[in-house]
Amino acid sequence: MCVLTKSTLIISASSSQLDTQASAYEALAFKKPVVASNILALKLILRDSASYFDIDNPRSLRDAIIDVLNDYEYYSSKIAILALRLENRIKK
Repeated sequence: MCVLTKSTLIISASSSQLDTQASAYEALAFKKPVVASNILALKLILRDSASYFDIDNPRSLRDAIIDVLNDYEYYSSKIAILALRLENRIKK
């Protein structure tokens, strides 16, 4: 069994615009809320369905995790809606 199926959320902590953002796509595939570093590459994928943090600020990461945990249903529904939209777009 994949460990992601049991996770509460996924953290995508990248500082590079060039990396393949596998964790963002995994979050979409598993419909898990996301805490993501505040870089354009991740924002283009996740849009408003993630809580973002500054990669150079540990408190920012802590605050983003708390944000998702405190509003878990909101972030769960946002990622599920985005995943469904992308699935429908792929099927066309």
